[in-house]
Amino acid sequence: NSNAVVIGAGHLGGALLNYVKFLDMGLSIVAAFDSDPSKVGQIVGGKTVYSIKDFDALIDTLTETIKSFD
Repeated sequence: NSNAVVIGAGHLGGALLNYVKFLDMGLSIVAAFDSDPSKVGQIVGGKTVYSIKDFDALIDTLTETIKSFD
């Protein structure tokens, strides 16, 4: 299985976050990042949307989360 984050939680990003068949293909999306403050903190497709400004600070933590799924 492979794990990923989505950059952008708008229409397309939201569709990707809600697409459950990725799991059937071996892909698990663990989080999303967006620059729109109204999207930050939302849960989309069961995944938290973080501020893109926090990407560098959070990617190590998310990488550990990703590794723990392996």
